[in-house]
Amino acid sequence: MTDQRVDEHFVDMLSNVSHANGVFRITLAQQETEDLITPQVKILIPANQLPRILQGVSDAVNEISRRVREAAEQAAETANAAEGSGKSGAKGKSKKS
Repeated sequence: MTDQRVDEHFVDMLSNVSHANGVFRITLAQQETEDLITPQVKILIPANQLPRILQGVSDAVNEISRRVREAAEQAAETANAAEGSGKSGAKGKSKKS
């Protein structure tokens, strides 16, 4: 595998979608201000591949969301366990000999 760099573009909106000659053209943009939208990149996808690509993006989003939820749940459990052991430890330490 070669060490090729891929251009990165920050986008926060879909600007335009069109279809001609079996190819979808999807323009992604940045909304600079309420009235200023700047196109950043246009992606050309063969129509017969679009469902597969959209499903792949959807699957990736779902997997990442699942992992984030699991990490948050583990962090909450760890915090609760630490809080619980801290309270019981404090009670044991408060006894004087």
